[in-house]
Amino acid sequence: MSQRRGVPDHARHAIPGGHDFRAEFARRYALYGPDGGDAIYTVPTKGGSAPNLFAKVPGATVTPHDTANMIKDAGFTDAPGKESIGGLALSEDGETLYAVNLLARALVSFDATGDTASRPEATVRIPDPGCAAPTDWRPFGLETHNNTLYVGGVCSAESTQNRADLKAVVYAYDGKQFSTVLTHPLTAERGAVFAGSPSGGQNNHWNPWNTDLSNWDNFRAGNAFIDPQPELASLAFARDGSMILGFRDRFMDVLSARGLDPRPGNDTPELGMSGGDINMACAKPTGGYLWEGTGNCPNHAKSATDGGQGNGVVEYFPGEFFSGGHQETALGSVAYILRRSTCWTPAASKSPRPRPTPPASTTSVGSAPPTSSHRVRSTPCSSTCVPRTPARCQTSRRQPSCGSHSQRPVKTGHMTPT
Repeated sequence: MSQRRGVPDHARHAIPGGHDFRAEFARRYALYGPDGGDAIYTVPTKGGSAPNLFAKVPGATVTPHDTANMIKDAGFTDAPGKESIGGLALSEDGETLYAVNLLARALVSFDATGDTASRPEATVRIPDPGCAAPTDWRPFGLETHNNTLYVGGVCSAESTQNRADLKAVVYAYDGKQFSTVLTHPLTAERGAVFAGSPSGGQNNHWNPWNTDLSNWDNFRAGNAFIDPQPELASLAFARDGSMILGFRDRFMDVLSARGLDPRPGNDTPELGMSGGDINMACAKPTGGYLWEGTGNCPNHAKSATDGGQGNGVVEYFPGEFFSGGHQETALGSVAYILRRSTCWTPAASKSPRPRPTPPASTTSVGSAPPTSSHRVRSTPCSSTCVPRTPARCQTSRRQPSCGSHSQRPVKTGHMTPT
């Protein structure tokens, strides 16, 4: 995941000396950097030098990669989404960096004004929003907007393996308490991860988090392993305060495209397919949000723009598909760019703005989301909740992005969390 430091948003590209913050990310087959899975780095915005260690998030990892057999890395199968660093967010004044410690389910803050931070300024646990079990709560995404910090996560339904227990939750944090601003079930039909694969709902719905090796064959759908498991990796805000949510498919950080079967004695390369998503929660003038396709928050899905999805699928941002049957290709990162009037859908990276008061307890934690590469085309849309021209994003081969294009990027994308 990444965040920029050193200059305000409006001057980032004009003043030399700015930095990106980048953090470690837990993914099978991907070794952590030299400073371990709890590290946050700075990289000059203009490039030209290696990353420098900025800070460590204490207690963010417990599971080592299998360095003796990295081609299989079997012991790391359950770690993605549960260890290392989730989202990063920089306060609006550039003085505080926030991160999510995935293992501790905690928000950690650092003084961002120096070249390094020897320890967190504060650490506060992100409360369970009432998942089926406290262990199902998986916070990840961070963003700042109008001097408030927002924290997003999912109830993973891992304890029950019941899709009805899946939901997305977003908190607002004012430095003292977390307040729920959005909660929404993740049970609706989506586009198919791969339209050519059979499905009993697994291929075209979010599924409970699961890496149980005894059920491994259940993840197979035809000739591919498909089991999209939601991870709320990033958030972005439109000019009117509407919230754009970027979901990553956690299962692909477990398997990868041609990863080896993690079961003992089985080294079969397995074809995996990813199926993330981008959703809109439109801001209501009276406060609160409407999920896409409800109230006056529109559904822009049409057969010409949604890649052939089922008639019941709702899409505020249709277009994150590519030919060949891949109807859901988002990689988890979203950005809202305010300068033109265009919707983008990136794959993983960010950079927030405002700064709430730092949390009031002391411990340690970390943050950083995944990164990936998949690009989406932009098309004109209005800056309000209901665009004059339907917001669309179309996928090509390189980086993804989706939000809106009418200001500067509030985030940057990178699918090995930045």
